[in-house]
Amino acid sequence: MRVLDSMFWLLFSLSFVIFGIFPEIALFISSELGFVSASNFVFLYVIAVLVVRDFSNCLRLSKQEERINGLAQSIALDSDDS
Repeated sequence: MRVLDSMFWLLFSLSFVIFGIFPEIALFISSELGFVSASNFVFLYVIAVLVVRDFSNCLRLSKQEERINGLAQSIALDSDDS
């Protein structure tokens, strides 16, 4: 597990602790954004953060697949020459 992954989950969990200790923050943000209930804002917050996280993981996976394909092609070309 990368340090960046650990930091993400730590900060994500910390945000819930902050919302739990200070519910006024969630109430204020939800009223400013026009949500009927603070729980609707929290659900949207969770969904949005996890969608962004999934997109970031997809980008990282795509880059790794490109590197693996490049390495496999390089090895295949090197083994053909011998």
